[in-house]
Amino acid sequence: MRSRKQDCIKLWLGCAVGLLCVGDGGGQTNTTSVSAVAVARMYKQYQRKFIDVPEISPRSVLALIGSSKIILVDVRSRKEQSVSMLPGAITRKQFESRPDSLDDRTIVAYCTIGYRSGLYAKQLRKQGLNAQNLEGGILGWAHAGGRVVHAGEDTKRIHVYGKKWDLLPAGYESVR
Repeated sequence: MRSRKQDCIKLWLGCAVGLLCVGDGGGQTNTTSVSAVAVARMYKQYQRKFIDVPEISPRSVLALIGSSKIILVDVRSRKEQSVSMLPGAITRKQFESRPDSLDDRTIVAYCTIGYRSGLYAKQLRKQGLNAQNLEGGILGWAHAGGRVVHAGEDTKRIHVYGKKWDLLPAGYESVR
């Protein structure tokens, strides 16, 4: 019989192995950083609050960027969004002002690490919408090599919500 400690170790190792090779967006892979493992671990803890919400990996979204299959919805505050957003994303307010224009697209909600967006996706699913949560949020996105933009231009600045979530990969500037 396994102990709770063994189960925790197995979960942590699973997160680490799942992130062993994170892409940089250019086909290159890097060894997993401590911060990438921390993002995965924190996200899995938060996920318990919205366990029935499907998640989508940053890599899967990267493959769909620019297609008409998804709509990215940033549920962070205006202050966070003013620093940077995912390319092509709209705000929650913009999304809610035009829900009838969804066609048959999948709604991918995101926030800093996936907690607020997971709760929002859960709410949307209760309304019958096809919503998913971006696994690891914008932090997971950055670790997967996804671009972030400010005023249409690439940036390496990301609002991290608070000190606890200051888990960006090397080369990024965190804003609080």
